[in-house]
Amino acid sequence: MIAVEPASVTIAEMEYLTGDDATRAFEEDTGQIGGPPNPVWLRDHHTTRTYGIAPESPITTIVCDATGSPTSIPVELAQLEGAIEHPQTASPCTSPYFWFDLEGGQVVRLEAAYIP
Repeated sequence: MIAVEPASVTIAEMEYLTGDDATRAFEEDTGQIGGPPNPVWLRDHHTTRTYGIAPESPITTIVCDATGSPTSIPVELAQLEGAIEHPQTASPCTSPYFWFDLEGGQVVRLEAAYIP
């Protein structure tokens, strides 16, 4: 995700790839043989889309719990905006990646994706 505005989000289009798809995309994107250094490859399409957010959409982010483990917590849109605009103040577990669901062109669920 790149930006949060009142009642909307701008999202960078990316693909989350694993297995043979990740290996193939890594080799296409980098010209290197052998696959990514971990089992996941994120392919950035360098395009963005802006979507409205339905008023009652659940929004979660990831923070470190007392043991330092990532845990998902509900947040308000304004809190999410601050974490994105000032990532240095966010929890070390905070993810810049999100899963989202669309209905009728609006985001109806926005959930931080934990990628170790």
